[in-house]
Amino acid sequence: PTKDLLAAYGRLVRSHRFRLTGADVWRALASVAIATAIGLAIYSLGLAGSVVLMLYLIVALLSSRADGFFYALFVSMGSVFAYNFFFTIPRFTLHAVGLNYPIIFAFSARGRIRCIIGWPSA
Repeated sequence: PTKDLLAAYGRLVRSHRFRLTGADVWRALASVAIATAIGLAIYSLGLAGSVVLMLYLIVALLSSRADGFFYALFVSMGSVFAYNFFFTIPRFTLHAVGLNYPIIFAFSARGRIRCIIGWPSA
């Protein structure tokens, strides 16, 4: 695993996608905002929170295929915070009361980072 990590880091540094730009930040904010708006509509229909979580996962997966490593990283981390703020109980705070929420956050962040870097999940 350490050898793979160094190789992945080397590929990212050599590629043109490993640069932070202002456009990356704005696109990431827009992507998370659009996903949150759609998620609020889904949530108001009474569907489960897991549907919204899958929506954020799809957005993070699509962003990992777009230009920019930092864009995908901001979308991934922003979607974890947005899901925590808008859809976990108590809502509109960054507190997660349930015992399952830290596990959900950890696995969703891990899965999103693997999508960004492109490593196999096994």
